Amino acid sequence: MHNVCLACEKEITLVRVTGRRITEVRGEKIEHDDCYYQCPLCQEKAWDPSLPDPLIAAYDVYRTRHGLLTPEQVHDFRRSLGLTQQELGLLIGVSYVTLSRYERGALQDQKHNDLLKRAIDDPAWLSDRLSHVAGKLPEAKSEAIAQACRIRLRSATVASTPWELWELDPPSILNGFKSFQTDKYINAVLFFCSATASVGKTKLNKLLFYLDFGMYRKYGTSVTGLTFVREQYGPVVRHQYSGVEALLRDQYLTEVVKTAGDIEYETFIASVEPNINVFSDAERDMMQGVCDKFGTVSAKKLSDLSHQEKAWTDVAQGSSIPYSFAADLKAL
Repeated sequence: MHNVCLACEKEITLVRVTGRRITEVRGEKIEHDDCYYQCPLCQEKAWDPSLPDPLIAAYDVYRTRHGLLTPEQVHDFRRSLGLTQQELGLLIGVSYVTLSRYERGALQDQKHNDLLKRAIDDPAWLSDRLSHVAGKLPEAKSEAIAQACRIRLRSATVASTPWELWELDPPSILNGFKSFQTDKYINAVLFFCSATASVGKTKLNKLLFYLDFGMYRKYGTSVTGLTFVREQYGPVVRHQYSGVEALLRDQYLTEVVKTAGDIEYETFIASVEPNINVFSDAERDMMQGVCDKFGTVSAKKLSDLSHQEKAWTDVAQGSSIPYSFAADLKAL
């Protein structure tokens, strides 16, 4: 259709034009990006399904202005709980038809948005909602949600955890343009300690590094929002030891001392089953890929591999590593 103008019926290549336009959304004038094709002869505009929908662009601006959740946030939250639209609707008191519309881009009303945000932000409220729908959700799903709520409540109430500091960092190139994700950090650690062999502090740091930097290289954002620092034995999570100690103290992990000849070394075993539903499909694939690639690799070998990365060779000792170095990953 880009070679014919339907208005003047001339065979001519239409020109793609980008600009700004104003759309009224719920009584407000919203200025947003616009994109369309235009005939260079008669100046008639033509829209094509392959172009971004201008109404979606207007909705995105409106959501940002009013602090509304995006369709992706609603979808990702539901998937993190492992629920269908009907099950989440039952849990929070919104019809599944309405949830389906929101996930497909419809603009939610303020009441429903407040319910969804409370479900996301308030694990105590979400846990209480489980008691209101007892017997109406599959038992395994109810238990998984209850466990996720317990983890979030425990994280919120334990003092002096490093992630209380990490959560204060705004998205930047030093955390993969993502604010720190407590649930994803905890469950990534649990996954690696469950699925790979002999995970101690050194190996765990490298697995998390390749997970986040690998995700950033492919999708432009990290998984956990962690910041990594250049240290002697390779890239490590900032405040790595206090992070692990907090997980040991709160009984997410159990420390086991093993021996190899005359050498003793520490490894971690997950004390809690990881909840992989907190991750998107792409994040799960990346996590499994890192596990498949490095799961049986020793901590020494993995440390040596990380020493070949520009993220280590080109960064000063003790400095934070920008995620821009993800483009140069060699081992993954």
